[in-house]
Amino acid sequence: MSVLDDRGASQVLGAVLLIGVVITGSLFVVVLGSNSLEQVRDRSDNRQANTILQELDSRFSSLVASSDTPQTTFDLGSTNPKDFVVRSQGYFTLTVNRNPRCSANVTMSSVRFENDDGRTVAYEGGGVWERAPATEGSSMLSAPSVTYRAGTIDAEIINISGTLDQDTNVAQLMSARSDARSAQLSRQLTQGECMRPDNATIAVTSTFYRAWGNYIESEFGVSTTDHAHNQTVVAHLEQADLPERVNDSANNVVNLSSRSYNTVTIASDEITVDKDAGNVYAVSARPLQRGSLHIGNITKIEADAQIERRGMDVVFVLDKSGSMSWASSDPPRSRIEVAQEATHDFVGGLNASKDRAGLVEFSDNGYYNHPDGRYLTTDFEAFNDSVTTTTISGTHSDAGLSYANNIFDLQSDESKERVMILLTDGRNDGCDDDTDPDDCERNRESLDHARDAAANGVTVYTIGYGDDDAIDEAFLKEVANVGNGNYYQATDADELATIFDDIRRSVSRTQAITRAPISTNFTRAPNSTNYSSPSRVYAPQAAGNVDRVATVQVNGEDFANINDPTAESQFSHTFAVTGGDTVAMEAYDYDCDEVVDTGRRRSHAGTVYRVARCSAVSMNTTITPSGIYHDGDDITHILTQERAWWQDDLNETFVEYDDISVNSTTTAGGARSANFGTLDLKSNQALVWYDLPDGEHGNNRLLMLYEIGLAESDAQSTGVINVRVNEVDITE
Repeated sequence: MSVLDDRGASQVLGAVLLIGVVITGSLFVVVLGSNSLEQVRDRSDNRQANTILQELDSRFSSLVASSDTPQTTFDLGSTNPKDFVVRSQGYFTLTVNRNPRCSANVTMSSVRFENDDGRTVAYEGGGVWERAPATEGSSMLSAPSVTYRAGTIDAEIINISGTLDQDTNVAQLMSARSDARSAQLSRQLTQGECMRPDNATIAVTSTFYRAWGNYIESEFGVSTTDHAHNQTVVAHLEQADLPERVNDSANNVVNLSSRSYNTVTIASDEITVDKDAGNVYAVSARPLQRGSLHIGNITKIEADAQIERRGMDVVFVLDKSGSMSWASSDPPRSRIEVAQEATHDFVGGLNASKDRAGLVEFSDNGYYNHPDGRYLTTDFEAFNDSVTTTTISGTHSDAGLSYANNIFDLQSDESKERVMILLTDGRNDGCDDDTDPDDCERNRESLDHARDAAANGVTVYTIGYGDDDAIDEAFLKEVANVGNGNYYQATDADELATIFDDIRRSVSRTQAITRAPISTNFTRAPNSTNYSSPSRVYAPQAAGNVDRVATVQVNGEDFANINDPTAESQFSHTFAVTGGDTVAMEAYDYDCDEVVDTGRRRSHAGTVYRVARCSAVSMNTTITPSGIYHDGDDITHILTQERAWWQDDLNETFVEYDDISVNSTTTAGGARSANFGTLDLKSNQALVWYDLPDGEHGNNRLLMLYEIGLAESDAQSTGVINVRVNEVDITE
């Protein structure tokens, strides 16, 4: 081949090669250009999806914030609709106190745009997130609605359901369902043992868990732990990360049932609370009462200048038979003279401002003796002058009793205490049997008159004056019996004077509800690390003027009678203790040295009772508590104690208090409920029970309400952790 031929062949080959290179290059450019265009289109879709989801976030935020417009509309723009989906793959969980029972677990759905290359943009938990293929991780495009401000955790999760369409979509807020679900979560996090959080744990399960972790670390200032196997990130907030008001180691919240954040020791007569933090707790103790205490008994009190009593009408029915002129004593005096002197002494003890005296004499008949023209007189000097020593033969006590009844019928009324005193030294004429009081007509009529007197409110006392063989003792005892009085016998002047004095004192006694004087005592004993503060006893104090309330001084401290019904306000003890200090408690039972009428009255079964107080008291004995009870304890044995009619029903006493109660539920048949007698107290309260000496018809008990520090229910733990779920349904 020639050189020229070789050159021509090379030119042809070069042309072919050049065409091949061009074709190959063109194919390469086409292939590369096609891939680049796809990437550009994907990036454009991602940006558009991001814009759409940011707008969706704005629409949903307005939706849940508005109470007037419960729905909103949106469309997905020009992106491929098949790439937008609703998925329910995530969870938001918040737990307090590391207690599974104190946990809120919320489904956290998302609206996602997913590309073929594995890149995902999503609206989830109120934020917008992006996730590249696994090697590139995830990132946050806008912050979620989970925030942390001043120790308060707020989480508002929108849970989306339904299907998406390329055209217009309608998002409907399901308000009732959202409120019910949110309320349920709130109860799970803030009630009972979950009430006061010591710590909180946040767990987020999501495709974007690493981005969630970065956000939580930035927002909450705590580290997180990733769990790739289930795409979960976990963060722990300790007590120091929460507001100070729920820091139970540092604050004064107390639970006497001994919760984990305090140590409580309750002995038979003392309480100790300690958090090992040197806290100072306010303490108060006050009687559990309605108005004033009702501790005491119904007693007979001899009326005097300080005890008001009803006026008295007394009619003496004196025997003036011949035997009353016989000598009675040495120096010789007749029986009528001795009776006259005793009558004078009796009348001398009466009060002319409200008492009156009358005299009926009997011998062979009855005789009115009315000095100054009145049958019942307040002129006791004239009355005494009218009691003569004249005697007449005969003994007709029936006539004397009849005349005395006439005086009461005509001159007396129910406002007076009415008393009749029959004195005789012998037997009724014609009545000789000393064993049968109804042995003769005069005795029977006398007994009838005594019954009439009793029916008229008159008390009949009888006195046999003389020798046993001369007195019809059986008859006189029966007259006193049917006349609701007593029988006495006297053989000389001294005995008769004593009897008249006893009758006068008995008649002047009045039934009164006498309040027993008591006091309470609380002593603070410092703990082993608090020696600088010595032990101190705290006496009861009351606001207002309590100058006339009786007191007893114990170790230089005045302890007032807290059971004085006229005290102007309730007595209480208030002081402070340091954690670890012991508060000991006891009560003082006083002797009542002087009784004073309060002017108050109580009526029962037709009888009026005075209410008396002790104006002078002295120490008797010290009483320790019979029991100390806190929330949930059973006090059935106290509820079922018998009480006097004038003492308060304990169940009614509890009604006076808003913050304490006791279960007293019974069925229609009277059967008690299963939890009958169970106390419902605040966590920092205790009921201290003193079983005091009882009265004849009721039990005396002192109940003190003791409080230390703050109750859990009063401490402001609300608002520390807030979880809200908004259920949104999407329709085409």
